[in-house]
Amino acid sequence: MVPDFPLYMEKVVFAPPPPPDTRFTPARPDKFNKGVLADDGSLLPSKFSMYVDDNMSAAVGEERTRWNMRCSLHSAYLILGQPNLDRRPNAIDLDKFIREPISHECTQLGFRINSQTLIVTIPDEKRATILDVLTNTWGPHRRSFTIKQAAELLGTLLSLCRVCKWGIFLFTNLLKAVHEMLDKNLRRLMHMDEFRLLTEAASRHPTDSSQYRFFASKVARQIWDEKALTWINRQICEELDFITKVFANPSTYKWSAPIPHLIQREPDYPIWQDSCLRGAGGFSFLLCFWWALEWPMFIFLHTIKYLCKGDKSYISINLLEYAAMIFKSRRRHSGLGIFAFRQ
Repeated sequence: MVPDFPLYMEKVVFAPPPPPDTRFTPARPDKFNKGVLADDGSLLPSKFSMYVDDNMSAAVGEERTRWNMRCSLHSAYLILGQPNLDRRPNAIDLDKFIREPISHECTQLGFRINSQTLIVTIPDEKRATILDVLTNTWGPHRRSFTIKQAAELLGTLLSLCRVCKWGIFLFTNLLKAVHEMLDKNLRRLMHMDEFRLLTEAASRHPTDSSQYRFFASKVARQIWDEKALTWINRQICEELDFITKVFANPSTYKWSAPIPHLIQREPDYPIWQDSCLRGAGGFSFLLCFWWALEWPMFIFLHTIKYLCKGDKSYISINLLEYAAMIFKSRRRHSGLGIFAFRQ
């Protein structure tokens, strides 16, 4: 028997229902995502997902949502114990439990999720924070940075890229600079007497794993605490300027992604393609199309056939295969765009 939990449930507020003319983005079930309805049309049991101390669930309708919340409270108290402030704190944070009205749109794990449009994006406060960092900390006035400063910025950007897959291509030069700084710091450390002493201490105890853990943590700390500066070159400056432009113009650059692009989904249509040094091609049986093209001569002249891998203008086969993955074939007069993705 699941208790009613009036102390919590009476404080729960539901947002107003959407207007009658609201258009919902349809969600289609597949073998990985079964949906919420059984074959007979009845509702399937709700699923709960835990992330650290957050228990998340989605439901259709107010009645099912309240039932899910009561089940979540009941399970938490069964595992962690009933409230008894003389012995332990309350397992449920009431303020967090009722912080937002129950709605089709909510903030979970730092992202804004909309179940009407099936879009995940970043909250406005996160956008404002990263824009402030890019403008005031990494603005045009900055000339250099340490490895820890760059790593903090990269950590924030990579976290935001969880809902914007193309965002990771906006700071490749900054990422390359951090990799080069890590390599330089490690080489510098290897010539220090302290590093040699640490190595000798760890080698004297080959079976003592604690010695190796201490050695690894000591080395990592010294690498990341290095105060050597790296100058911001033109490529990094251009990246920072464009990233700032992206976050300053949310209506033009939408930092978001449809939920189907973030989860495992069964493909609608299989499409195959491949590339060689002379050209690329692809096809799909179900979509009844095929395409083929020959690379322009200036591309062919910059491949492994004529240039070595160390040449700055060298074009690798991996890049040509990537071009085939994103190649769009437009059926003449129909306006149908088909993107070929490598399976």
